[in-house]
Amino acid sequence: MLRRWAWSTSHGEFTLADHYYFSRLQAFLHDRGLQVDIVPDFARLLEYDGIILNYPEIPFQDREIQALQDRVEAGAVVIGLGYYQNEDGVADVLNALFRPVGLVLEADVVTDPRHNLGRDPYLVVTRRVLRYATGVRRLVLPCPCSIRLTDPTARPIVVGESTAVASSGNVPVLAAERPWGRGRWMAVGTCVFWDNFSLDRADNRQWTWNLLTEAWDLADHGP
Repeated sequence: MLRRWAWSTSHGEFTLADHYYFSRLQAFLHDRGLQVDIVPDFARLLEYDGIILNYPEIPFQDREIQALQDRVEAGAVVIGLGYYQNEDGVADVLNALFRPVGLVLEADVVTDPRHNLGRDPYLVVTRRVLRYATGVRRLVLPCPCSIRLTDPTARPIVVGESTAVASSGNVPVLAAERPWGRGRWMAVGTCVFWDNFSLDRADNRQWTWNLLTEAWDLADHGP
C-alpha cells in the first residue's frame, strides 16, 4: 500500500516544486502514483503517513517537536535531510528533533578521495547500502555530513566506503534511522541525493523509491 507523504515547507525547506532542483523527482513520484503533497502549514503535516523535512532552516518550537514525536509514535515516518558543515544552521534545526531520539547530524563533511564521482571527493559514492537496498548497488551522495548514533536501537542505513573520511573523526554514517513506537525517524546527511543532478546517477532513483515505500514494512515488524 502506498502511503501519503507531506513535503514540508513550514520551516523554510527547499520545496519539491522548485523546477531547477526537483522537477525530475516530482515527475518520478507522480508517474509512480505516490502522493507527495507540498504542505506549508505545520498542523497539516500531522495528517500524513510520512513527513519530509528537506533542509529546514527555521527552528522547531517545543510544541512542534512534541507533536512530531507523538505522530511518529503513532506510526508516521519522518525523514530529515541535512547538508555538510551545518550550512545555514540546518543541522542544528534538525538536531532539535533528532538528537532526543538518538540521531545527531554532525557539523562536518564526509569526503572520499577514491570512491567518488568525477574525481570530486565531495561527491561521495558508496556501495555500503545496508537497508532499503532492494535493487540498489551504489549511491551518489553529494556533500554529506555524518550522522552519529547515540541510542542502541538506532541503526545505519548507508555508510561510506573504507576510504571515506568524516572531518569530525566520526564514523562516516551517511543515513540512519531509529524505530520509535509504531513509526520511524530517518536522518540523511545530504538533501541533494534526489535532486536533478543526482537522481539518475547510480541507483539513487531506486533508493529514493525504497525509502518512501518500504519504511512501514520494517516499522510494522519492530526494530
